[in-house]
Amino acid sequence: MDFKKFKTIPEAILEYKDSQKTAVCCGEEALSYHELIRDSRRFALALKKEGIGKGSYVMLCMTRSTRLMTALLGILYAGAAYVAVDPEWPKSRLDFIKQDCGNALVLDDKLFYAM
Repeated sequence: MDFKKFKTIPEAILEYKDSQKTAVCCGEEALSYHELIRDSRRFALALKKEGIGKGSYVMLCMTRSTRLMTALLGILYAGAAYVAVDPEWPKSRLDFIKQDCGNALVLDDKLFYAM
């Protein structure tokens, strides 16, 4: 099997960078591939300014929305890894995961808007 043929998720999505087709929708919200890629790349730059990059972990603790997909893809574009967690989990569980990930950045809806 030739693994060089395989692409990462960000590489595969970039093939649609000029497409106006719907990439993601949640409720009444929708983003085209063009919008999703543009917004997630901007978010990746904001993460990099905060020191997030290759080898970093981001705890993704957001509610389901188009912003969640923008953040997820932005984390990957920044070169980091995400750890999806449920905001409803007990604080002790979230604290353990954060510590286990080397004090990962906890990205919630509020921080997403601040970046």
